[in-house]
Amino acid sequence: MKYPQRWGDHVSAAPALIAHWTFDSARDSRVPFTGEIGGSRIEFEGALTGGGTIVTDGSALIGAGAYRGTPAADNSSGITLAGAALGSDGRTTLGRHLDLSTAHSMSFSVWVKSSRAEAHGTLFHGYAPIGHAGYAIQTWPETGQPRYHPGWSEAPYYDGDGGGPPGLVDGQWRHLVVTANGLEVRFYVDGRTEPGWRRVQAAISQGSYTGDRFIGHHANTQYDSQVAGWLDDMGLWRNKALAATDVAILHGLGRLQGSDLSWLDTAATLWAGGPGDQAQIDGVRWEKTSGLHGTLGAWGGSKDLHDGFIVLDESGGGIRMAGPASE
Repeated sequence: MKYPQRWGDHVSAAPALIAHWTFDSARDSRVPFTGEIGGSRIEFEGALTGGGTIVTDGSALIGAGAYRGTPAADNSSGITLAGAALGSDGRTTLGRHLDLSTAHSMSFSVWVKSSRAEAHGTLFHGYAPIGHAGYAIQTWPETGQPRYHPGWSEAPYYDGDGGGPPGLVDGQWRHLVVTANGLEVRFYVDGRTEPGWRRVQAAISQGSYTGDRFIGHHANTQYDSQVAGWLDDMGLWRNKALAATDVAILHGLGRLQGSDLSWLDTAATLWAGGPGDQAQIDGVRWEKTSGLHGTLGAWGGSKDLHDGFIVLDESGGGIRMAGPASE
């Protein structure tokens, strides 16, 4: 059975990277990002607000640019994504495109560099003011820990002893992935997770919300929830809960050569292949290998020396650089 082409059909759609911000460019105050509908690539735009900027001064971890939030007095520093905006192909509004109410799973990935832990840090926000339908991802005051809201709820956020994942706002580049599969929400920080970094929770989105979304700040500007620092390579998948190996690949590539979420499929296909198989990722040849040292998610080496590697199973299997791309 083919996946439906009409947006809004109440059946499961193909797994898709439905939104991908590289933050490598901005046209005036417009921030472009790509998505996918029915296997077709589309483009949307968001508007920079308050003190939010796109920087290309070397601060970016990934690619040519990054979003940098500088708090504004009215708490409006960020990117606003108007729910009524159409994709370049005119087939859907942004608000409907990012609605996860019928999704059976989801994943969210972003790189964060911030030192501001005294206030909320809104990474991605979108739920209704009344009833709180929708979902959001934030860091929490003081601890800087990531939290995922299907709608809004105060506690508990993490199972077990309540410790949860580590904080993200220590002034270093940190990689966050959040996955939800209809049974639990799981958090990965810098390519790894622990048993307690989760919350048993069926909801992926609290009902349907097709309104505006916000990056780096909150819809409610009565309190300070602006990101002070950098965000890079942000993305959202519908109907795909990334596996631990997927997360390890994204984190390892980011540390070694500058991750781009669109590279994940190539690297994951390589890992699923046979020993010695090779693939080219952004000018570098990678190959599937064995005999690596470390646990799942370990990485090492460098792009300059073409000796980078990422461990993807406990027996030392993984992928490693095999030299520059073939001519």
